[in-house]
Amino acid sequence: MQNISILPNSGPFEPEQTHTMGIAFDAAWAALAAKGGIAACDVEEKREQLAHWIIALTRNGENDATMLAHDAFVRMGGQPEIDAGASAM
Repeated sequence: MQNISILPNSGPFEPEQTHTMGIAFDAAWAALAAKGGIAACDVEEKREQLAHWIIALTRNGENDATMLAHDAFVRMGGQPEIDAGASAM
């Protein structure tokens, strides 16, 4: 897993990037939900953290939805087998 730097906002994302980030977010969130252990009062904070990681990974050059989902999930403390392509169906 590469180390990432949190970059300042370097401008808007392209539509293709936002689509990929959406797919990655949905896949990673599904994996987090399946893992369990997130209290109802923590859901919003965890979703925000997950979005943060996906944005940071994208800004650091990752553009594959499966890798974004996996790397963000791992940074949130999991070790999933995520297939983001399945979420796009």
